[in-house]
This record gives sequence, C-alpha cells and structure tokens, in this order.
Amino acid sequence: MKLTGMQRRLLTALLDKYEGSATYRGENKVSQSFSVRPDNIYLGYYSDMADVSEVSEFENQMRVLEDEGFISIRYRKNGEIDRIDAEVGVWERLRKAVGRRDKNEIVADDIAFYRGLQPQCELSRKLVDEELLRLEGGKKSGYTREDAVNIVRLLDFIKSNTNFLLERELSITVLGDSKSFEKNYRSRVCKILLQDESVSEATKYIEGKSQLEHAVLEEYNIYANPSYVYFRGPAEITFESGERMLGGSAVSMAVSSDAIRGIEIVKVGAEKVMTIENLTSFNRMPAAKDTLYIYLGGYHNNAKQQLIRKVAADNPGITWLHFGDTDPDGYLILENLKTRTGLNIKPVGMGRDMLIKYVDYTKPVTEGDTTKAKHLIENGKYTDDMKYILETGRKLEQEIITVGLSQRLANNLR
Repeated sequence: MKLTGMQRRLLTALLDKYEGSATYRGENKVSQSFSVRPDNIYLGYYSDMADVSEVSEFENQMRVLEDEGFISIRYRKNGEIDRIDAEVGVWERLRKAVGRRDKNEIVADDIAFYRGLQPQCELSRKLVDEELLRLEGGKKSGYTREDAVNIVRLLDFIKSNTNFLLERELSITVLGDSKSFEKNYRSRVCKILLQDESVSEATKYIEGKSQLEHAVLEEYNIYANPSYVYFRGPAEITFESGERMLGGSAVSMAVSSDAIRGIEIVKVGAEKVMTIENLTSFNRMPAAKDTLYIYLGGYHNNAKQQLIRKVAADNPGITWLHFGDTDPDGYLILENLKTRTGLNIKPVGMGRDMLIKYVDYTKPVTEGDTTKAKHLIENGKYTDDMKYILETGRKLEQEIITVGLSQRLANNLR
C-alpha cells in the first residue's frame, strides 16, 4: 500500500521504539508491547482548536492501517484514540511498508564499513575505534559514511602536512571542492584536532569559535588567508634562495608564513628585539636604532615561534622584550611566547604603572579576564599585576600608550 505522511510517521515511530528496545536486542524476559500516542503523530489531535475535518482524516488513516493488520487502536470513552499499538510480529511488514532495512543489518554493514577504512594518524584511528565501539554497543554511528571518509582523509592529511596551505587549497586537494571544508567540516575537524594535547595547550586561551579554529589549523600550517610577520628596525633576512630583505628604522618588512620556512639567517643590527601584540601599536612605535620591532599577531603559531627561535639563535646576547595589553590576555600571550620559544622575554609598557598612568583610558575586566587572571596567579605568574587588575577591575589596551608616543617615551618604556 502507498502510505500517507501521517501513516509513515506512525509506522516509523513504532519501528524506532521496537529497534531501541530490550526485546529487539533479545534481552527482555517478558512480553513487551509497543505503542504511540496519537498526538505524537498529529500534534493537535487532543486540542480543542483542532480542525474537525483534519482530526477525522487522521482517524480514518489510522483505521486503514488497522485494517491492514499493522496496528490496533485503543479508544477512550469519548471516542478519541487513546493509543496506537503495533501488532505482534508485524515488524518485517512494517519495514517493507516504510522501505527500511533491519537495524542489525544496517549496523553490521556500518561495522564492516568502518573496519574497511584505513586511518593513518592517531586521531583518525581513534575516531574509527570510537565509532566501532558505538556500533558494537547497538548505537548508530555519529557520521554518515561520506562524512566519515572525508573527516578521516582530512585528519590524515592535516596531521602529515608540512607545507603552507590555504584552507581552500586544503579543501580542493582533499575534497575536490574549494568551499566544502569550510562549509561542512572545519568545525568538526578542529574539534577532533583539539584532542591533541599540544594543540589544545597552545590554543586554550583563545576565545571565539572562528578565531580558535583558525589558530588550531595554523598549528598545522593551514591558513584561512596568508599570514605575515612584520619587522621594523635594523635587520637583514637572507633566504635559502639567496634573496635578501634589508630593513631599517623607518622601513617595515613583511614575511609570509610560507616564506618563513625558507629563511636561512636573520642578522639583527640592534641590541634589543621587541615583539608587539597589536598591529596598530607596531605601526605607531617610533623608530629606534637600538630596537628591532616584530609584530606576530596575538597568539603565535608554530611557524612564528620557530622564526623567533631562529632570530635568537642567529643573534645570541640580544635582549628580548614584549609590549602587549595590560590585561590577562596580554600576559598569557607573553607567557605563551616565552614557554614555546624558551626565551627570557621581559614585558615593557605593561603593568600596574601603566594602569595608573592611563587610568582614564582603562576598561572594565570581563568574567573571562577574571578567570585568566586567577589562573596566572595560581601558577605564580605576574601575580602583582594580576592582583592589581582584580582589585581595580580595570584593564588597558596598549594602543593608547603608542598614540603620539615620542622617541623619549619609547626608549624609556618599562
């Protein structure tokens, strides 16, 4: 018979109940019946506002199924349907009617499918193992087969990637479509990549879903858009190709994340290197012959940290400084840079003195700021400044310090 929409919903609901039961799994020791309330199929069935003709049509459709031997209908004294029961032993007929295979057959096929996958990296193997456990426990897979194949391929490719890639290049390389990764898979893949302890540690303080996902992918040299490191000050960068870039106190240089890998040597003609958190502050900083300014951009990915380590290795004895926001994020960015480069980098233009001096430009701390400040205090990091931030409830962005900053102030930042 050809089912109406209401009839199909009812039979499907009864099948779902049966295939999710202990009886279906062979674990039930007593006879079990399976029923559905009529208002679970036709939502307004018991409503006083229900259309009488629609209610009548629904009841007629249910009686047709009863006449076919699929169900039995239980009525209330007022003539309304109280519940709809599946007839005993009707399950194969129900499956045929709705065009559905036995759940156990589907699960067996899914198990064979996952066992046929060949994941290469630890995370994709873990995904396959977890899905097999779900299926063997009688649960449905969390992925369609197409998604499972694509996510495994993406994880294997990303984990083994050593080249600079844009997200759309990744998408077309693995999926054959330049937009599919961003549209269908980026969030799910990044969630899995965060199971890697080194990645979760490197990105744990980044707020905002999009920013976090970009940061996770950058750990594997995959970028939404080209990323750059900016230099300003006395420095000469030589690439493996033999090309050179020469900077000066009034000349800025930009090196893409892709090109960073090709740097052979960086010669710094200054006593100090200062990393700067915000691009506006980098552009505003007055020229200083004894300082090389480097803008990395917020939290720093692997490529940028490798560059900082190379600058340090090529120029031993240089003093390292960092100028960022006087807020918990600013100090976490500094601590992240220190931890991941192994350098003794000292903060400048940050701290209690700046909060006092520029109190009129401070902003209130957020709940997230409070949590991060307490974390730093618990770990014995920048405790005086963090306690002052918590006591006053104020924080300061670094841009105000560099607005109109004179050479004298730049040289005396503390």
